[in-house]
Amino acid sequence: MTFSSFFYPEINSPGQQGFIMQLKKRSFAKKRIMINDVIAKFVENGYLSKSPLKIEFKKRNAIHGIFVKSPDYEDLKSKNFWRIVGEANINDWHKSHDNNLAKIFNGTEFNRLIVPKVVAPAV
Repeated sequence: MTFSSFFYPEINSPGQQGFIMQLKKRSFAKKRIMINDVIAKFVENGYLSKSPLKIEFKKRNAIHGIFVKSPDYEDLKSKNFWRIVGEANINDWHKSHDNNLAKIFNGTEFNRLIVPKVVAPAV
């Protein structure tokens, strides 16, 4: 007796069992995996060392920060690691470009990159 025939007794033909396998595969596809090409394309289109982004993680709180281009940027990018300056240190980083103000994060832990909404001043 197979797993699917035990839990789904109405499914007994191979075609219907294939349908169950497709459903199982779709549940795994819902997990978001941020690969370095996707992150690089997003960041390099105007957000590298310029505008802060909100970075949401899978297992930790979200942060606001900027992705910075350092001498080891290409090497880190190829390994899906990203140097990010947190919101508290952005002004200091713009003045000094000191990479010690940045932290390195693993791109596979990113859940989403969000551009903060610009609030227009009230007239």
